[in-house]
Amino acid sequence: MSYSIAPLARSDLREILNYIRRDNPYAAKRIRSAVTDAARRLAVHPGIGHTNTEFTRLPLRFLTVRGGLTLAYRERPNGVEIVRVFGPGRDIAALL
Repeated sequence: MSYSIAPLARSDLREILNYIRRDNPYAAKRIRSAVTDAARRLAVHPGIGHTNTEFTRLPLRFLTVRGGLTLAYRERPNGVEIVRVFGPGRDIAALL
């Protein structure tokens, strides 16, 4: 099983990490590592996330990781695709 990160999710993550890196480069590295670890876990166990019809009716699942980041992902035949990465306090429903 594998995972992929959609271009929009890559952009989300880059923006979040750049923001964190300005004040704490070490924290940014920890967050990046936590996202990578979560993506690997999701590839093997895609059902660990949850659905949320308040956010979207799209066939997405969500997983919150270190630092309050939420990964929005979809299951694929051979793994998962991370479609968005949301920081704490973001209006997920409006952004989807």
